Amino acid sequence: MNREYFDARFDGLEKLIDVHKLNTDSHISAVSANVKRVESSLDEHKESSSAHGSGASGKSISAVVSWLGLGLAAVLGMFKIFEGHGK
Repeated sequence: MNREYFDARFDGLEKLIDVHKLNTDSHISAVSANVKRVESSLDEHKESSSAHGSGASGKSISAVVSWLGLGLAAVLGMFKIFEGHGK
């Protein structure tokens, strides 16, 4: 084995490493772009008035208040019923 053989192998490995680095950099850039796109889509969805957006948040708060009101009315009704039977 002579020096030319090892130089040729080193040059081949160097080119292989360069190609892998280029592929890796390209892959990282693509993944980063996809993450930014998904993040942007999630932000838009969060601000929308669709089923899971801020409009839905307001609707769910309204539903919770309605159920609490119904529960309070039921408790007060039961209290009045038992108060009437005690006299």
